[in-house]
Amino acid sequence: AGLPVVATVVDGNTDIVRQGMDGLLVPPDDPGALANALLRLLREPSLAAQLGGEARRRAALCYSADVMLDRTVEIYRQVLCAGAPDGSWKG
Repeated sequence: AGLPVVATVVDGNTDIVRQGMDGLLVPPDDPGALANALLRLLREPSLAAQLGGEARRRAALCYSADVMLDRTVEIYRQVLCAGAPDGSWKG
């Protein structure tokens, strides 16, 4: 949606959100840090727009339905080839 992201530093989030590049990361269980990050984005609309734009660009590039489908198919292909007697799969 082109909006900036504020997320907690937990598994999964840190794979997707890059601190200061396409979002802000805060420690888990720290409502003060969360509030400060949100206030920062409200006080710095140019930063919010920059982070949101980069998040949108990266999401389209790395996490679109087509990209995720291609990655999933490749994983299945690798698994099937690994189990084939000659290491290949015709499919």
